[in-house]
Amino acid sequence: MIKRYKVFIIILISTSVFLLDFIFTKLAIKPIFDKTILRVKHDVYHHSLLPNIDKIEFSSKVGYWRIITNSLGFRDKENRNISLNKNNYRIVLIGDSVTEGVLLDWRDTFPGMLEENLSKKDIQVLNAGVTSYSPSIYYSKIKYYLNKGFEFDELFVFIDVSDIEDEAIIYRIKNSKIISIDQKLEQNIKNKNFKANLINFLHQNLNLTFHILKKIEDLFFDQNLEDFLINLNKSKRYNYTHNNISLKEYQLGFDNSFLSMSKLNDLCKKNNIKLNVVIYPSLLQFYKNEISSIYVKNWTKFSEKNSINLINLFPIFLEEYDKKDILKIIKKYFLHLDVHFNKEGNKLISDYILKSNF
Repeated sequence: MIKRYKVFIIILISTSVFLLDFIFTKLAIKPIFDKTILRVKHDVYHHSLLPNIDKIEFSSKVGYWRIITNSLGFRDKENRNISLNKNNYRIVLIGDSVTEGVLLDWRDTFPGMLEENLSKKDIQVLNAGVTSYSPSIYYSKIKYYLNKGFEFDELFVFIDVSDIEDEAIIYRIKNSKIISIDQKLEQNIKNKNFKANLINFLHQNLNLTFHILKKIEDLFFDQNLEDFLINLNKSKRYNYTHNNISLKEYQLGFDNSFLSMSKLNDLCKKNNIKLNVVIYPSLLQFYKNEISSIYVKNWTKFSEKNSINLINLFPIFLEEYDKKDILKIIKKYFLHLDVHFNKEGNKLISDYILKSNF
């Protein structure tokens, strides 16, 4: 009878704690994170950000960050109306999640840093980059806005290593629209896994419990950087640059990328827009010191053939490369256990572009 009583007390206390946590989360935490939809499908260029959104995002890796969009649905420093007609020199940036600046506040992203510096020179910087974009979308999105009468003077296209997989097995241009040819793979890439769903549920419903469990995980179960890099090296999305078997499979990705970028180059010439192609190392390429990988060679050859200005960021990231201290340097430029650049990595990109182009 006494044992049953103790069990009852434990259950009662646990239930009360969870109930109080639930009430606290709903009243104090949940109102901060509204259910505003941010990412939506687009009829022409596959997916986009909604215009004039201002919301707080959350990740168990980095915590909270704020994402704001302007009237065009481009990430920005504030909700503001962007005219199709330009009043001064206008630059557009486009790329995938690295260019969008996921997991970071606007001021900590290279588009935000460029905007802050160049606005002093009466140059407008707009960021059209969105997660999971690739060359066929870069071309389709720019063409879409040009057809609407959108004016700008210069375009910077940030080509990510992961773009090649997207072009090889996910995206195709059909009837002037982007379609997904492998719905299952696309879903696997975009869907959150079980752990992410659990994290999201706890964060939105039992916030205090979430933070307690997160502290326990960080203390006893957190993955180390070496293991993260080993697992990353198994991913064809990133290892094709040094894996001949994967490279053969992804050659179509290069071919499709070059086709779309050639069309984009023609489009820019037709509209008197200066085109720049920017390449930068992925975390895995950085770790392996791949300063002259097939990715670098192919985009260098493409840019030279088409007389496009190529901005190669590999040397500036790898100039201080030292195998003995590589993990320390990774921590300097990349988010913890993530393939995206942190504030320092973004600053390195921004500083180099400002120095070499402006």
